Amino acid sequence: MTFTSIQKRAIMHLAVDLAKADRQIHAGEVAILNECQKSLGMTDDEIEMIHYMSFQECISALEPLSQARKDEVMAWYEKIVEADVDVDVRERILLSAIRMAFSEESSRWTRILSVSGVETDCSSNQIIYLEKKRCESSREVLDDEFNNLLLTKALNEVGLQLFYMPRVKKIIDLELLCKSMDYILPAGTRSSAPDLDCVDSVSLFGAFCSTYRLSPGNVDFDAFLMLKLQEGEVLNDEGAQTRSMDFICIDVSSCLKDRVAHFVNLLDAPGNKLSYDGYYRLLYDHMMSASSVVSRIFIDEKFGFFLTDADNQKLRFESAPQAKTLYLLLLRYGVGGISQECFEEALELLDTLRSESADQPWDYLGFRNHLSKLHTPAAMLVLNIMTIYACISTKNPECEGFLNYIQTIIRQRSALKNYIAGGFSCITHLLDKDTYCVQFNHSAKSYCLATDVSLISIEQNGVVIPLKESELWQSLLV
Repeated sequence: MTFTSIQKRAIMHLAVDLAKADRQIHAGEVAILNECQKSLGMTDDEIEMIHYMSFQECISALEPLSQARKDEVMAWYEKIVEADVDVDVRERILLSAIRMAFSEESSRWTRILSVSGVETDCSSNQIIYLEKKRCESSREVLDDEFNNLLLTKALNEVGLQLFYMPRVKKIIDLELLCKSMDYILPAGTRSSAPDLDCVDSVSLFGAFCSTYRLSPGNVDFDAFLMLKLQEGEVLNDEGAQTRSMDFICIDVSSCLKDRVAHFVNLLDAPGNKLSYDGYYRLLYDHMMSASSVVSRIFIDEKFGFFLTDADNQKLRFESAPQAKTLYLLLLRYGVGGISQECFEEALELLDTLRSESADQPWDYLGFRNHLSKLHTPAAMLVLNIMTIYACISTKNPECEGFLNYIQTIIRQRSALKNYIAGGFSCITHLLDKDTYCVQFNHSAKSYCLATDVSLISIEQNGVVIPLKESELWQSLLV
């Protein structure tokens, strides 16, 4: 073989990485490394120079080689991996990453990234989905229960766990995680803890880049899967050692299923795997429909909403206090719902009353008494919203800004309707999710719920009772 001195160092660097990937070097691997060094005509002093190159620099140095020369190099690497009987998963992942970077087909959507000087640890058995900007095509695949199941299963079979943020939010208790931050964060920084409900794959990419000192410009994919290949040490120009991490980045902004399948098949023989589509998909959808349930809703004392017959899954709404207020409000008004005209009249009434009392101090009880004396649908609507929101939110109704939240609920009802639908869409094994969501009746121009109130119970003073018997329900005037 004839290679440049840089390419020789790169070949040997990758060979050594493969030999030590399983944390032990076997006699057979040493023999092949010696054979490789001899074939390349490298001295021991030249071998020492390989530690000044990162994994990414090695791949870049070998990219200009013809495919035939790359295949020759890969033959050496495969010999190293096969030198010991038990091939470790880390060896297979590393070998597959090199193979994908060398392949004319997959190199277009594969990047090898190396970072140094990082102290934070990183999982090597989780493959994380990240985005530079929201990618609907890839999310559509990952949000689909059938596709997500098969992708997750395929990755699990080769020892990898898929970390997809929207899915993670379904299976972890965010409230518990937030409480845990009180113990994790120093006392002086607790107030600045992030709103975990707002974390998504895009914001997580920013956090990933910041934590692992990775320039966002090094990743030119909109949506991708990132996996840590290995960690070790590299030498800088002064000969000092620094900790390094190497990652493989797979573009999944298109052809997500095909690219995951390609990666998995390099790691493991296809075996008995089902097709993503066709009649298996029809069978899966039929079985999911047959196993779906009509679930009761339980509301705890903190006004958390749980679907008791669907694995007690928790409903998570954006703008939660406002969304829950609208849900309970429409539930109380029944199948007829609340007309769009009534909502608009309520907004006008609020504007008028606030203008008339602009020079007076805010009096919550006085304002409620005034509303109750008006005896108009709009006044009753405002009064009901105030009652519910004061009960379930942490906002102090005695503060003057309280009315701003009431106006927001009325004004943003369409957005809240979508937030409620989004909360139910994340629940698995739920029959006909639309019947639980807020509907807009175009002929009647009204917002309504088809949910039967008999399905809902609430915790009151430590006792679970039907919602219809609760103090909150009885206090609403309809």
